[in-house]
Formats: sequence, C-alpha cells, structure tokens
Amino acid sequence: MTGSANFTNCNCPIGSGGGFFVEGTWTMNGGAIYCYMKSSAGFTSNKIYIEECSSHLNGGGFYASIDSGSTLKFTDTCEIYKSLSEGGSGGGLYIYIDFYYPSSFLPQELVIHECRAIINTDPEYLYQSGFGGGFFLCSRYSGYPFTTDQLNFRGLKTYGNVAENYGQSLYVVMGYVRELCRLGINGEYVKGNYSDIDSDESELEGIVMEIEQFDSLQLSMIIQQQKPLEYWWKRPYLDIWHLSYRQDGLFNGQDNYGCGEYNDACQTVSFAFSEISILIGDYDGAVIPEKKIGICSGGYDLVERFIFRPNECRTNSIKIMKERYGTKFEMEGQAQILIKVGNGRIYAASGMRL
Repeated sequence: MTGSANFTNCNCPIGSGGGFFVEGTWTMNGGAIYCYMKSSAGFTSNKIYIEECSSHLNGGGFYASIDSGSTLKFTDTCEIYKSLSEGGSGGGLYIYIDFYYPSSFLPQELVIHECRAIINTDPEYLYQSGFGGGFFLCSRYSGYPFTTDQLNFRGLKTYGNVAENYGQSLYVVMGYVRELCRLGINGEYVKGNYSDIDSDESELEGIVMEIEQFDSLQLSMIIQQQKPLEYWWKRPYLDIWHLSYRQDGLFNGQDNYGCGEYNDACQTVSFAFSEISILIGDYDGAVIPEKKIGICSGGYDLVERFIFRPNECRTNSIKIMKERYGTKFEMEGQAQILIKVGNGRIYAASGMRL
C-alpha cells in the first residue's frame, strides 16, 4: 500500500476488516483492516490513519495474522486513534505471529493512542478479553533466538490507552517474552516510548506462554503468572541485589518481583537468591556462578538461621558487600548485619565460598 489512506468510523460487527480486508477468514476482527499473511508475504503500511474504528472482537483498528516467513511494517507516520475492541483484545492493534518460520513485525513509525480493549461479558465467549488497550501481541511456535530484524518496537509510541484487564498500552503473550525484553539494553526493542522512570508498570505487561494456553487459563491464573515487561529487562546495577530489614520496621525492603536496587531492596536472602536465578539464568533454580548481595545503609537484622548450601542457594560463590559497592556512590563506612539472639545464624556449608 503506497501513498496515504484514512479509515474513519469503521466498524466490524461480523466478518473481517471493517474498512479493508486482505485474504482472511470469517471472523469479527479488525475494525478498519484485517490482514492475513502467509507464504513469505510482505505488507508495508505507509501513512495509514485509523480513527474511531471498532471490532466486535480483536483489533479495534488493525488485525494481522503473520505466518510462514511473512513481514508486516508500519512506516512513514502511521496512526491508530480512538479505536475500540468491544469484546476481545488489542484496542488499536492485534498481532498474531507464527515463528515456526521466521516472520517479522516492524512498527517503524506507528502511534497508537486513546484506544480501548473492553472485557467480553458474554458467558459463552471462551477466550480472554480486555487485554492490550493499545496493542496486543501473541505468538505460537515462538522459536528462539529471534532477532531485532523480526521484532523491533523502537518506532512505536503509545499514549492514553486503556485496557479493562491488563496491559494498558501493550500486552504480550509469548513463550519467549523474557528474551524479547532482554534484546539490546533495558528493553529498548520492546518498550517503545515507555520510560523506566516516569511510566506506570501497568502500561506494558505480559506472560510467558503461547496464545492457546493463555486463552484456556482462568483469569486468576493469568494474574498470578503475568509480569510487567520492565521486570524482565531490569536488573540491579552491577548485578548486586540489595537487602534491607530492621525489626523496628524503619528500613524494610519488600520481596516484590523486580526488587534488588539499593532504593528498592528485597527483604529476605532466599527471595533475593531466587530473583538472581530468574533474571540472570532465566528460571527459578538456575545455577549462577556467583551471587552478589548488598546490605543497605540502614542495615540488616538476621532473625533466622541461614545455611548457605550450594544446592539450595544455586551457586558456589556468594559475595556480601555494602550498599552500591564498587561504584562512586558506595556508602561510607561499613554495612551492618545484626544477628539477633535466638535463631539468627549464618553458616557456609562445604563447597561454598562466602
């Protein structure tokens, strides 16, 4: 498609593609455009403007199924505005991509704003809905490694989108979503205009699984397993996981996913060890050659007996250091670990370097 194209007030209550249809099946997806791509097809959207379109199910503005080595690109100031998924996911855009053969989705210049994904209240509807207010991305056969030539969202901008469930701007359902988040530096190929400092974590969320499993799960299980995408690209500086705990409650960290920075410390040693395995080794229980623990300037009260065993800590080497050790910001003086009378103990078992 060359030149420019505007789609305004399109609706897809039945069928596919309320404004434009490219080889599809009889569904209720794609308020303005429905695109089904296979056999190494290529589709480049230039200067497409989609406004106030809606679908009964997925992809209020644009729905695409990308299969068998096909490529979809958005270039030259494309925009999806105030579009609505009335009972599915992807208020502005829904992308279903099959990685069995290397397919690609490259939004090089795309703005999605003020779109909405609404929960389907029909008791007979058997799939998930209300995810990805701006953009919903899902896959099957998500082979790894994939490259930034296949998925690259650096040109994607999202503003003011709303999902009645999760992922206000983007929700990703993919077996290798963690690896996608770790391409480049600090999620640069998935975050678009998301700011680690200013944006709310609910803007970008996802879950590690394929779409068929996702659609069959109860919502409570999805909530339990999903994460903000930032969780998968954010690791504490120099891979030092900080701890903070005082019995008087003045300097307590929290055992939350993504904890570990000096200003967002974890509370327990065991949780920090688990986080290190997940974020460095990709799964809980992964063996890491060395795990580094930082003690925050507020100190740490050890109130339980802790034995550092290699098989339990999933490492043979543990370094305990003061806050931000090895940087120009390291704390003055020494950090304090206070072993409380009673259960508080530290032991290093055979084979452990402490």
